[in-house]
Formats: sequence, C-alpha cells, structure tokens
Amino acid sequence: MQNDSDITLTYIRQVLSYCPTTGMFVWKERKTRQDLIGHVAGSTGSHGYLAISVFNRKRLAHRLAWFYVTGKWPSAHIDHIDGNKSNNCFANLREVTRFENLQNMRQANKRNKTRLLGVSAHQGKWRVQIMTQGQRIRVSGFNTPEEAHQKYLLLKRKFHLTCTI
Repeated sequence: MQNDSDITLTYIRQVLSYCPTTGMFVWKERKTRQDLIGHVAGSTGSHGYLAISVFNRKRLAHRLAWFYVTGKWPSAHIDHIDGNKSNNCFANLREVTRFENLQNMRQANKRNKTRLLGVSAHQGKWRVQIMTQGQRIRVSGFNTPEEAHQKYLLLKRKFHLTCTI
C-alpha cells in the first residue's frame, strides 16, 4: 500500500488541476476511465468529506489541496474554517492540532438529545459544559436549553480561540 509520501507534487499536478478559489479538483490525466478527464474529481464519502482516488486509495481532498498549494503534506489536521466539509477553497483551510480542530465543532453529537452543542439536562434545568486547557467548566441552572446554548456560545468564543462561530 502506498502512503501520502509516495505521491509527489509533480504527479498530483500532472493528473489533477486544483482551483484555490473554488476548491475544486478536475482530472487532467487518467490511465483508466479516460472519460473522466475534464470532469470534477472525487466523491463525497459517508463522513461528508470529498475524497479523490489516487493510486487506488481514497485521499481526502482538503489534504490534497493543502499539498497542491503548499508543496508539503499537512503534519496535523486540516480544518475547514467555515465548518463546511465540502468547501475546499484554500482560504477556508488551515493546519491545526487535533485539539484546535475539535474546538471548531459546530454541531452537537448525534447522541445529544437537545441537539445544541454543549447543552445537557441537569436536575430539572439545563447545564453548559465546555473543556478548556484540560479543565471542564460547567454552568448550571438555565431554564431553557436555548438560554444555556447562548451561554455556551459566549464561553466557546472566549476559551476556544480557533472557533469561528
């Protein structure tokens, strides 16, 4: 199996063209499926990210975009600043740590019954929880989940510096 380091910038630029403004990749050359030359490359996977098959292995398009523009594979995570997984415009991408990437979460986990990020029921009222520098901050006593969510957003903007909401 080949890893990312087996793909050269020369090869990527030979087979794909990338527009940093639109974030789209287009096939320039294909050994198989030559009918795809000139068409947008990639497909959206179940995770919501666009992936492009290179050397018979799916590569995440946002990581390919970073490589295409900078000439270096990202050493960490690539974050979509606006939270839109399909927006691979280079201006919307930034290299961050895993922790910083998690700070830019915009939606609650599927298991969260309130569907509001950082909000949970607590003793007949609503509570906000947020992690910062390894410490959990909890604020309880809100009458509605919406009130709690507003407090969460204030805390998130204060403590999560890479958050863009």
